[in-house]
Amino acid sequence: MGFPAPVWCGFAAIALLKVDAVSILIRCADGSVQASVKSERGSEEYAVRTGPPGGAVVTATCSCHDFRRRGGLCKHGAAVALMAQREQVGMAPRILHEL
Repeated sequence: MGFPAPVWCGFAAIALLKVDAVSILIRCADGSVQASVKSERGSEEYAVRTGPPGGAVVTATCSCHDFRRRGGLCKHGAAVALMAQREQVGMAPRILHEL
C-alpha cells in the first residue's frame, strides 16, 4: 500500500528541493515562475511554469512525461511552487532537515 498521489507528489517535491534540483529562471510580474528542474535519474532537465500564487489550487505545467501523460500537478511543479512560496515569505529556499 502506497501513499495517495498528492501526498507522494509532496514527498517527491521535498526530495527534489533537498538535492538542489530546482533553479528558478524567471519571476513574472503576475507572480508566476519559470524554472528548470533536474531529473533525479539521468541528466534530463524539465521546464516548469507555475501559475500565479494566491489561489486555493497550485497550478503548474511541466515538460516531464508524467505531466504530459497524466496532467495535473507533478513532483517537478510541486517543487517549484514550494520553492517560490518559501522565497516569497522570506524563508531560505533549501530544506535543511526532515519535516
